[in-house]
Amino acid sequence: MGELSEQRQFERVKVCCKLEIVAPTGRFGVESKPALSVDISSGGVCANTPCELSPDDEVDVVIDTTQASRALGLPESLRGKARVRRVEEQQGGWQKVALVFAPALAQSMELAFFMAFLCGLQGGGAAPAMA
Repeated sequence: MGELSEQRQFERVKVCCKLEIVAPTGRFGVESKPALSVDISSGGVCANTPCELSPDDEVDVVIDTTQASRALGLPESLRGKARVRRVEEQQGGWQKVALVFAPALAQSMELAFFMAFLCGLQGGGAAPAMA
């Protein structure tokens, strides 16, 4: 009783692809750190990163799409804003973070094409690796 559950709005694809997370630090600084996705959907991404993030932080996210860009005519990366939904501390100073994409990225046609590409790769049941 009283248990809170989240319902996913979008199909997620378990895939390891390269990301970059750009987060504000201090008063005027920013840090750009690599990340690897655990899963991704049209609504957001779960990733492992060495960034020090907190829930509700707003970050810029860059999704490496070079594996799909040739086949689909996509840019080599997709960029947009995201908000940190959840953070789990991991070993070695890393965090597992759940990011929710801002509407400009979540509703972009490029992300829809990229997700269709990933869903096609996952159709065989194996988790694709794009790192």
